Amino acid sequence: MATKKRRDIKLKLLKNLASIKLFLVVILFLFFPILCLGQINEKTSSADIFEEIERKWEEINTYTCQLFSWSYRTEWFIKNWPERVYAPEQLKKVKEKKAEPAKPDWVYRGYSIKFKKPDKFLFTYDFSGHEHTDEGGLIDRAIAYVLRYVPGTTLNYGFKDKKIVYVKFPYITFKELNKMDIPLIWKAPMQVLMIASHNEIYKELPYRLIDPRGLRIEDLALINVLKKYEPFLKRGKSSVKKSIKYNKDDYDYDEKTGWLVLNDKKPEFQKRKEELLKIIITPSDNEKEEKYKGISKIEIFVDATIPMLVGIHEWEFNKLACVIQVSTFDLNVNLPDSLWEEFFKGRNISNTGFKE
Repeated sequence: MATKKRRDIKLKLLKNLASIKLFLVVILFLFFPILCLGQINEKTSSADIFEEIERKWEEINTYTCQLFSWSYRTEWFIKNWPERVYAPEQLKKVKEKKAEPAKPDWVYRGYSIKFKKPDKFLFTYDFSGHEHTDEGGLIDRAIAYVLRYVPGTTLNYGFKDKKIVYVKFPYITFKELNKMDIPLIWKAPMQVLMIASHNEIYKELPYRLIDPRGLRIEDLALINVLKKYEPFLKRGKSSVKKSIKYNKDDYDYDEKTGWLVLNDKKPEFQKRKEELLKIIITPSDNEKEEKYKGISKIEIFVDATIPMLVGIHEWEFNKLACVIQVSTFDLNVNLPDSLWEEFFKGRNISNTGFKE
């Protein structure tokens, strides 16, 4: 009798355990999408990855990073993408023939960036591989030489207003400057500029800082870069793959022509882990190439652990035309307003410098 009773109790326990297991399976099935929210991989759709990045952006208040930027503006790009090449006020003047049209050009630069919402930036030139040292007046050329050969020029935007970018130049001694392979005639103007920057802040207009492929200062907030490519995603084909992480040294740069080529035959690439996701966007089969106006492919690199955009490749007629690579990305770090205030401390805002 006791044995039968124990058996009955055991059966009831087993039935209860089975019911609990079934209940847990149902709960897991129903709530799995919620539990996995924010966990993206190569099987996640491009649109969902975009949404996850936008969702993450809401949680980000500040960040610091290093940014490598190369971009090339071609004649084709100038003709077909005037809205990216020019600021609205510029475009109007060019159409009315009151201003000179843009010319083919490129930048090859590295920046250290501090960003704070809603739109405050401090960014410093770590290096520049191309500046127009042979164009403009005395001040313009001195500035170009400083940007090209002396790291440390810092720009402040969004703290006072969005109409002016404030610029502070670095300082090196004439002894250090004299060691540089720069024409002697330009060393004195460079030194004067850097000494004056001990006491003065210079000014620049934001539209004069639009990069050759149309990226503006506001696009240092990386969510704005992503939004620029959303129209391509919506009307094109896209796929997601795993990708290795690239850096500046993975590209071959031709200083004379300005072109950059990804050296993807490096043996070390085979040893690197595929740390990132790569969204590949191309025109859809029923889209004419003209709809993309020469932009034949866009590759967006995403760090899935954040998730956030950390790189861009833009191709024009199957030739690389733009590269952005972000590294040492630190989110929600302490960036008090005093950093922006100290930029101006002890200095007057000059009425000279960059021409307006």
